[in-house]
Amino acid sequence: MRAIVLLPCLVVLATACASSHEPPATRPNHAPSLRALPLSATLDELRAQRSRLKSAAGPRPVDPPPTVDVRVLVGIGRDRIQGALGPPESCDQPTCADARSWYYEFYYLPEGWIGGGTALFLTFDGSGRCAHASWGGFK
Repeated sequence: MRAIVLLPCLVVLATACASSHEPPATRPNHAPSLRALPLSATLDELRAQRSRLKSAAGPRPVDPPPTVDVRVLVGIGRDRIQGALGPPESCDQPTCADARSWYYEFYYLPEGWIGGGTALFLTFDGSGRCAHASWGGFK
């Protein structure tokens, strides 16, 4: 009898724990508002967004929500991504040319602000092709 009572509680607890470790900023790839575009249009859109954010100014942070589905980047080489978006803000190696993980910032913070915002996270396989692309964030 106890197992029957505990099983629903465990399912609820497991579901609550899974969702509590996944902040909203890491789930946008599943949001219906993301546009699925062809690869070159996705790269163009990402480049334009980064350009706008890099030139942002003012006293308030700017952190627009993601607009495009970045999963189309899977299978694309590091060189093409970097050619379109520029060098990443960070990678997991001293030189990004061989790094397995990159991230690009898609937010603006005024001078003196501490925090973060939306970021594009990319992982690469051993041949330098994107193996995973997703939106996430920093707080």
